[in-house]
Amino acid sequence: MARDEYLIARLPPVPGILSAISAGSQVVVRFMYSGGVFRFHSNVINYVKSPEFMVFLSFPTAIETIELRKAQRLESLLPCAADIAGIEYWGVVLDLSMGGCRLSMEPDEGDLPTIQLGREITLYLHIPGVAEHQVIQGKVKNIRQDPRIAEIGVEFDNSHADSMQNIGAYVKTIAKSPDSTKD
Repeated sequence: MARDEYLIARLPPVPGILSAISAGSQVVVRFMYSGGVFRFHSNVINYVKSPEFMVFLSFPTAIETIELRKAQRLESLLPCAADIAGIEYWGVVLDLSMGGCRLSMEPDEGDLPTIQLGREITLYLHIPGVAEHQVIQGKVKNIRQDPRIAEIGVEFDNSHADSMQNIGAYVKTIAKSPDSTKD
């Protein structure tokens, strides 16, 4: 995209879409990203069919957002340890909220355990500015896994009040940070 000028979107191969797209036509764009649904009105500037079907759209003046999550979620790269069935794995928290997180684990040796939905998990998370590690318990809510890497969605059970308070303060502070931009 070129801010305030245009953006480029790749369109899915839908039969008949070429007949609906032409320069100057108005479109409504809807997409999901990071737990939110976004929508905006735009005009088609032009399109190309090769190397992929892409459309050039006028830059939107306003974007409507519907947050699907119960709590604000921040992207992060916080190191953590996860205790799954008594075995500790190192990973990275990819996003974090008061309600849960998404973590990625890639073991140095061996395969990851088979992770099942609903399995209890204990996380040991270091939050910048807080001396001690935060102990957080939760349950596995979703999984994307292959033999070498797993992304796990965890819903916190809020049993550790101090840790939850520290996470809430961290999320609130980072969300208000000037470096944390929302468009």
